Amino acid sequence: MYLVEQGCGNKTWNESNVRAAKCQNEHLCNTKKLFDESLFCLNKGKDELNETKSSVIQCDNECFTRRYLDGKLEQGCGNCTDVDCKNCKINFCNTKEIGVKHCWTNNGSTCSTGYYENCFTERTETNELNKGCGNCTSPTCKTCTGHRCNDGNKFPYYCLNSDGTSLLECSNPECYIDKDLNAGCGTCDGNKINISCVDCSGFKCNSRNKLEENVFCYEREENGKEREGSRPCVEKTCFISTDLLKGETEEISMNKYTKQGCGKCNSTSIPCRICNTTLCNTEKFFKQVNYCWGKENFVEQCDMSKYSSNCYYASDFDNKVEQGCGDLPREFNDTPYAKCSKPLCNTKDLFGKTLFCFNKVKEEIKAKKGIKQCNQKCYVHRYFDGKLEQGCGICPKNVSTTDCFTCNEKYCNEEKRVDMHCWLNDNEICKTPSTSNCFMERTEDNKCCGHCASSTCNKCYTHRCNNEKDYDYFCRRKTGSDNICKNSSCYIANLEENDKGNYDWNCGNCPDIPNHPFKCAKCNNSPFCNTVEFYNNALFCWNKTLEMSIPISDLRNCESQCFVSRDENGKVTQGCGICPSNSKSKDCVNCNERYCNEERLVPKQCWINDKEICKTEYDTPCFTERTLNNQINKGCGKCSSTSTCKQCKDNRCNSEKEFPYFCKSVDGDKECSEPDCFISKDNNQSSFVYNCGKCPTSSSKLSFDGIQCAECKNSPFCNTPKFFEEQLFCWENSNTDKMGMVKGARVCKSKCFVSREINGKLNFGCGECEDTKLDCKTCTEKYCNEERLVPKHCWINENEICKTDFDIPCHMERISINETKKGCGNCETKACRKCLTHLCNDWKDTPYFCYSNQGANGVSECNDPDCQILKLRNKKDSSFFLQIILSFGHFFLNRLKISVSRGKIRDTRRERAPPMTQS
Repeated sequence: MYLVEQGCGNKTWNESNVRAAKCQNEHLCNTKKLFDESLFCLNKGKDELNETKSSVIQCDNECFTRRYLDGKLEQGCGNCTDVDCKNCKINFCNTKEIGVKHCWTNNGSTCSTGYYENCFTERTETNELNKGCGNCTSPTCKTCTGHRCNDGNKFPYYCLNSDGTSLLECSNPECYIDKDLNAGCGTCDGNKINISCVDCSGFKCNSRNKLEENVFCYEREENGKEREGSRPCVEKTCFISTDLLKGETEEISMNKYTKQGCGKCNSTSIPCRICNTTLCNTEKFFKQVNYCWGKENFVEQCDMSKYSSNCYYASDFDNKVEQGCGDLPREFNDTPYAKCSKPLCNTKDLFGKTLFCFNKVKEEIKAKKGIKQCNQKCYVHRYFDGKLEQGCGICPKNVSTTDCFTCNEKYCNEEKRVDMHCWLNDNEICKTPSTSNCFMERTEDNKCCGHCASSTCNKCYTHRCNNEKDYDYFCRRKTGSDNICKNSSCYIANLEENDKGNYDWNCGNCPDIPNHPFKCAKCNNSPFCNTVEFYNNALFCWNKTLEMSIPISDLRNCESQCFVSRDENGKVTQGCGICPSNSKSKDCVNCNERYCNEERLVPKQCWINDKEICKTEYDTPCFTERTLNNQINKGCGKCSSTSTCKQCKDNRCNSEKEFPYFCKSVDGDKECSEPDCFISKDNNQSSFVYNCGKCPTSSSKLSFDGIQCAECKNSPFCNTPKFFEEQLFCWENSNTDKMGMVKGARVCKSKCFVSREINGKLNFGCGECEDTKLDCKTCTEKYCNEERLVPKHCWINENEICKTDFDIPCHMERISINETKKGCGNCETKACRKCLTHLCNDWKDTPYFCYSNQGANGVSECNDPDCQILKLRNKKDSSFFLQIILSFGHFFLNRLKISVSRGKIRDTRRERAPPMTQS
């Protein structure tokens, strides 16, 4: 129920919920109508909490609703242009619903939106909040409708659920996932999870990849059991260590003294391995390598694929120690070492218990201390040839203990453990203990045997010490006899070039050739060996080097053999010695008689072609021949043909680069510088002319004119009469007669031709027809290109011709009107003249034709067109004779034709006579 009050002046009440309409300057204006037509607005101050409809005065214009930046709302009368202010003109229209509201944004500011629009809050991938005006569709976003409703307070965090895709709303950012893929909000410890589990703090951070991104280790204490680590290893490194020296066996050590866990190894003296993948620190992983002691009590891990399970301990003779993986020291050379094949077995104690021996093979001079451990015994063995062998092993069966001795103490196999040898002579020995001695004495035959019975005898105390080394030798000398020499060599030298018998004797080798350019022989096989008899029987060889052209005598005797050698290039070397092992010495022969090494002992070489050779005995010749196809053939042996082949005797003598060709000539077989040969024949004679070269360009080079000539070069002596007769010659145009022809003088390779030009001119020659517009024929037999092969011409009139075969005639005949007709072939009537040559039917004296008893075929040629026929009456029937004058073609009776028998006369003028026909 509303109370109404009217009156003068301003408001007279104190109530706050009263509306008043005022008017002025008009009598009795404060009516109900005024009130109903007045505009009233909702009123609310910026800092007031509630709006009211009370109004002291009506509103003249518009109502407004304004939202300030601080979010406070104001309502009242008036208009505004602010962005967040709305106007209206209906009573109480300025409700808060027509205005805007604010939503929070990310930077602490706000955005404006319609009263009925949404604000949103969203949890992003970075686990931060995203705020603003409007809607959102992501599963981690929520909307609200109130003014500044999206302040984000108590907005949830999100973790993945156990299915790995759906989301859980969580009160804090902590998430977890364990090895069984159980996942959710909170931490592993907070959820009391005892298996491998990963905590994380982030937006959907507990994905299944999280387990793969972390490393878990097996954990174990000594005497404990292996278990999986329940939490990630922060260092991402796992270890496993076993103190292998504590247990009696490796298995016991693995069971009792193994530790596993997260982190690195904490001792270098206990076998330990690290790895960086989940649960990698297993016993199997530990056993994948071997463990050996290294430097300074450091345990090394050993790759078993490289070193197997071996360890070594090496100690040189200066007591420097090296230990490590494998079976050989890496740093010390020639260092004794011991090896073993168990973990940490390479100790000093191992080395101390290892047996080492002296090592020496038979061919070596000095023994060396062995560096490899010996697993048997040490031995020293003196062989029958005196050579000594020392090493690790046992003595052969059936060998005396004085020749081979075994022992089992370090370096016990010394040489003194076996007997030494002394020489009896150059081939025989005796044996004696190493504490005894040998002796030697120079005898007449230069041997060292027998008892030491003279002052020239010496004693010695080492193995085979009594050889001739450093013992006096004896040679003849020109100045005296029984001369003592310091080596076994003696020489005798001729003092003249031609061995006149003036000699010089002395110790040692022959003088140098520059100081003594005469023959000299050396010996060392016995005392005083350098006798004249020795000189006369000494072996001398021919000497020739690659640079020398002829051999010369060696000036020094050869102590072994002479040799002669021919290398792969055909060069000969000669000299003293065994055949060289040089790969170029393909053929080599040794001999042992004076000057026996002649070149003839080795095969000589002949050329087969410019790059290949053959070998043959020295006395067998080399040959070069011209083959049937005019190629050059070379080889070893005698010629198979004497006419095109040449022989020579020296090494590689058949090296001709320009071997001659061969042709027949008037003087017999002839050598030529080129392969071309020719044969010519006079057309009027039966004799031939032969020679080298090609056919002459003119007949002036021959002794007669008009020759025919043929060339060849495919084989030796190819220019034979048979070859000439097989060649193709053609008729050719005559140089003197324009229409004539002569026999061609040069060979035609393939075909002859004859052609007739439009004007009737004939062309003869060798080759193909070139102008297809001409009548032309080719043939392949000698002088086959005769005129008869091409059509000849016959006249039709003065300007026209026809063509016909050569054997078909040309003709001219009189036709029925006594005119002439010309053409090719036979005539149609007997009034005809024929001819057989080219353009022959152009007679100037064109005849006429009449029947005649004397003419050929009953027809005769006449000089004028008049013909006659005469018939005589027989006496018995008293016939008249009748003469009729005929014109060839048309004829007229100039007289009356009289029939005598009937006495009648007929006028038959202008009666046509029949033409002559052949019968």
